[in-house]
Amino acid sequence: MNKYSLIFVILAVLFFSAVFRAVSDFVYLFFLLVWLFYNKIKKIDGKFSIIAGLILLSFCPFVLNSDSQLSQRFAGFAFLFLISGVYLLFSGRGN
Repeated sequence: MNKYSLIFVILAVLFFSAVFRAVSDFVYLFFLLVWLFYNKIKKIDGKFSIIAGLILLSFCPFVLNSDSQLSQRFAGFAFLFLISGVYLLFSGRGN
């Protein structure tokens, strides 16, 4: 996975969070399963998920001033990226 793919994924999550106001827990679960499946198929390093999670987490304080619900959605996706990155690192995918 190159840096352009990572930037595309982060921008897609930001766009998805901003456009869809009502995000249910099922969407988070579906996203996590799709992301883990994609990482398993493409053999992506777990560090990319952690980097994406930290980037999304860094947006939260700036968005919190204007829209707290949007900030919560960013934090939810950041948590999913961090959890999937840690899982991939412990499963042997992240070298």
